[in-house]
Amino acid sequence: MVCLWLSVAGAKAQADGQPAGTNAGRVAPMLLASDESVEIMELGRDALINFRFHDAEASFTRLANRPDGRSAGIYHLSVVSFLRYLMSDRQADMEAFVLRSDELRRTLDGERDTPWRHLLGAETNLQRTVVWAKQGRYVRAALSGRNAYRTYSSLVSTHPEFHEAYKGYGVLQTAISSLPSTYRRFLALVGFTGDAEAGSRALRVASVSGGYMREEASAYVSLFDVLLEGSRGDGEERLRRLHDAYPESPLFAHLLGYYLFENRKAVEAERVLRKAATSYGDARVFYIDYVDHFLGMTLFRQNRFEDAVRYLQRYRDNHGGEALMAPTMLYLGLAYEMLDRRNDAVEAYRLVQATRELDADVVSNRWATRLIEHAMSPLERQLLRGANAYDAGNYREAQDLLVAVSEENGASKSIRSEAAYRLGRLYQATDKPDLALESYAEAVRLRDEGPQRWAPWSEYHIGEIHAERGNAVEARAAFERALSYDGEYDYYQALESSARHAMTRLEQES
Repeated sequence: MVCLWLSVAGAKAQADGQPAGTNAGRVAPMLLASDESVEIMELGRDALINFRFHDAEASFTRLANRPDGRSAGIYHLSVVSFLRYLMSDRQADMEAFVLRSDELRRTLDGERDTPWRHLLGAETNLQRTVVWAKQGRYVRAALSGRNAYRTYSSLVSTHPEFHEAYKGYGVLQTAISSLPSTYRRFLALVGFTGDAEAGSRALRVASVSGGYMREEASAYVSLFDVLLEGSRGDGEERLRRLHDAYPESPLFAHLLGYYLFENRKAVEAERVLRKAATSYGDARVFYIDYVDHFLGMTLFRQNRFEDAVRYLQRYRDNHGGEALMAPTMLYLGLAYEMLDRRNDAVEAYRLVQATRELDADVVSNRWATRLIEHAMSPLERQLLRGANAYDAGNYREAQDLLVAVSEENGASKSIRSEAAYRLGRLYQATDKPDLALESYAEAVRLRDEGPQRWAPWSEYHIGEIHAERGNAVEARAAFERALSYDGEYDYYQALESSARHAMTRLEQES
């Protein structure tokens, strides 16, 4: 989700706060110089935020053919192609984006030297960074990112009142700081590092004082809240405001649904995601395939396996790329398994492939490989139902199931360790920190030498509890223990990022 790009409609504002007009001597929004051009752009951006891409492209093409609108028009056309590719993974959309982005760069060379000219150049470089990263072309991604980073930094430094630039600056600062150490070391070699705190401050400035970038910056604050802060901030409130302000936008419905899903509010997540799914089959609206994945997963967490199969299958059948495909196939197999359709389950497991070095893909492949060899036991099924109940926010049901598993005499060490970890998560979520600490300690004591994550992640959550209590020394020690585990256990990249971010927060608060 850190790669998600949100070019959305914004307020009719500009750098100097004056209304648009024909005064060529001032800095105009998006390099425009007339009211009519601004109106055409706003019409296109309204269609863009509602994912009516055909209507958006018609407006932006018209804008690009106006004397003062070429750069703004081509920029927005490239955004449409970028979003198409980001949501679909289709090669044709990627190629269209690159062509339009190249044309924008040539067009910007002929524009006046204004903050808007540099900002549009930085924006397209940031988009190219995401595209090259998705393609696995990391050197190109790093170079484009470096160019964007330098331009944003220069704009923030030399034009501190130009709040549009704070969005991209904040995104890069925060995103880079959250990467695993291997990637951060590589990026440092090509000239830039990240600072999560500086990134957060910049995004919040843009979300309040930005014009065209305001809603986008607010959405990024929300995404980083759930990805890095464990939903400690105001992310949900921000996304609700955006969803209320743009009720027809499938994008904000998707983002709010995702946030609710990640925060164990499955019933409400289902309602919001179903709203986003109503545009399926509507030729006027570009459908976000990811809605099907998260709707299927939300139903899975409610132990509604038959319903989950429908949407996970639809994602499998319609999405043309690799994004989320490994976990989709894993959980499709698990849904079949829970429905006693073992042959269908194995067929799905065999299609799980870790084609990318991402935590979710690697873990899905590892789990599927085990499940092909050994069907789930009754105790493992009960453990899965308990984990699902917790993830859905059904805490009473989760406690009953997980306690029963932890007390089962025939349970293996691995199963008892997982049950202890999940009980720790449950107690932590229900404000029972002492019980949580006991459960996490048990998970650590039962540590398996395999790739299971229960022990190192228990250490991390022990650190969280101590940090919340103001016990900085104990918190740091727990985070350091979490980082000391060797081997590529499940979700080790996410743990490294989370633990280092938590330690940085400790330092800033001390």
